[in-house]
Amino acid sequence: MANFECYRMRLQYKGLEGLSGSGFKKKKTSLDDLFPTADKIVLSMEGYFQKLGESASIIYEVPGIRFDVVDNGRVLELAMANPKGDYVAVMIDVLSLDVQEARMMMGDIEEACGIVWAKLSEVMRIMEMPQEDYLQRARESMRLLADKLRR
Repeated sequence: MANFECYRMRLQYKGLEGLSGSGFKKKKTSLDDLFPTADKIVLSMEGYFQKLGESASIIYEVPGIRFDVVDNGRVLELAMANPKGDYVAVMIDVLSLDVQEARMMMGDIEEACGIVWAKLSEVMRIMEMPQEDYLQRARESMRLLADKLRR
């Protein structure tokens, strides 16, 4: 069972290693500006796919909800839904041949997006997403990433 109190979950999928995390990023920062080589994809929600070497990631923006966010060192203290808020919720999945490569890619995404990390259970509560929906989305994401890495 996933540890929903961590900022990032470590994942294993068909011999590959990965990380999954949730948080918030500034709305004004467009993902296609940050990652111009990324491909837009549609899975259970719209996301951006990128592949660097033997690592691949999907970054999802959760549509329709904006937030005001208070953080301490880019770790969430408080998020309140606000239609005019500066932040959107994001979910990031990374898969690689090696967990160190996945960590490096996650770190690059974190720096580029200025992610404010949140405990997974907290993000799901704020977005009113059931745990099973989150896990299903993560499974779909891992399948897609694994397929892209094997090509």
